[in-house]
Amino acid sequence: MSTFTEKEKCCEATFRSGEPYLHAYTSGKDTPLLFSREEDLAFVMNVVAQAAAHSPEVCIIAFEVMNNHFHFVVSAEEKAVQAFWDYVRKRLSRSFPLLKALQIALKRISDLSSLRNNIVYTNRNGYVADPAYTPFSYPWGTGRYYFLDWPAGKSLSSISVDSRREMFRCRTPALPGEWEVRGDYIAPWNYCSIKFGMSMFRDAHHYFAQVT
Repeated sequence: MSTFTEKEKCCEATFRSGEPYLHAYTSGKDTPLLFSREEDLAFVMNVVAQAAAHSPEVCIIAFEVMNNHFHFVVSAEEKAVQAFWDYVRKRLSRSFPLLKALQIALKRISDLSSLRNNIVYTNRNGYVADPAYTPFSYPWGTGRYYFLDWPAGKSLSSISVDSRREMFRCRTPALPGEWEVRGDYIAPWNYCSIKFGMSMFRDAHHYFAQVT
């Protein structure tokens, strides 16, 4: 069994392999309600999936979509993250005009401890904002997948063209047919580096202790 020190060294080495890291977020204090219905949040999740496919240089480690703001923890350069966000904002502003003016802030993450804190903060965000959920049940992000079983979904290619157009509110998107859908949106494990994010923690016990 690996010792504490060995596990920490492994986490540090993994951390260094993915630099630079950023916490990208929009303001929740100054932004009015944007998404009030579950179908709107599902659509936002699908746009994030599209943006991830459109910007493969942005490695999404964790993210949460809230009713009026966003959090992303990523491994990427600032220019790539800004382009990723511009894609998200442009797609969503067609349905939610208030998003046109929504700017994203970028905060550099300089060490492993800070990255861990930002992952935990992001994955807990939905639960903190809405006590109807636990840290592991909020559906609009990656929090429910860290160190938990990933339930199987149906492949995107098995969904009818009309249904896919409804999911994305556009023509059939050019996304991998093997990507899995949970409910009405692409499951985050298809386009997020969740296993990479989990490797920043010594083990599941370490992560859950920080979350709770």
